[in-house]
Amino acid sequence: MTAAKKKISKARLMACKKWPCATHAILTLRPVERASVGTMAVDQFWRLYYNPEFIEPLPIEELAGVILHEAMHLLGRHHRRLAAIHGKNAPLNLVQLWNIATDCAINSLLKKEGVKLPDWEVDGGRLNVCSPLSSTCQTASRLEYYMKELLKNAETVEVPAFGLGVVLF
Repeated sequence: MTAAKKKISKARLMACKKWPCATHAILTLRPVERASVGTMAVDQFWRLYYNPEFIEPLPIEELAGVILHEAMHLLGRHHRRLAAIHGKNAPLNLVQLWNIATDCAINSLLKKEGVKLPDWEVDGGRLNVCSPLSSTCQTASRLEYYMKELLKNAETVEVPAFGLGVVLF
């Protein structure tokens, strides 16, 4: 087992302790090394793609947060929702905006729960998209809110330079 896989295993256990109700989802993820992925990503088949260079410097607690983040893409069925709302052949720029919106919605929930994420993790504030005003706003409506706001400013939204870990289809 590689050092990156060992670190992922430790982080998965920490994620399970943080969110016991998501244990099955976290442990269903199958780590797959993929250097072409900038950070981490998931696909609809519950594969967790990772770049070992991304894993290496990350503290275990932050890696556990990223794993929870990736699991939430699948639990939220973001790939299915994208296809249902924007079609299976949505243009790449729309897929990128969707991924940013899902990241913002997930990260706002994780931060509210006290989950540690890397400092550079995508959130609405960094993209000049205000978060929903209601603290009782559910994840689903947060996602639609962020997508609506990003679409308003689609010409000026830049995909973060560090590379998004996208939901792969």
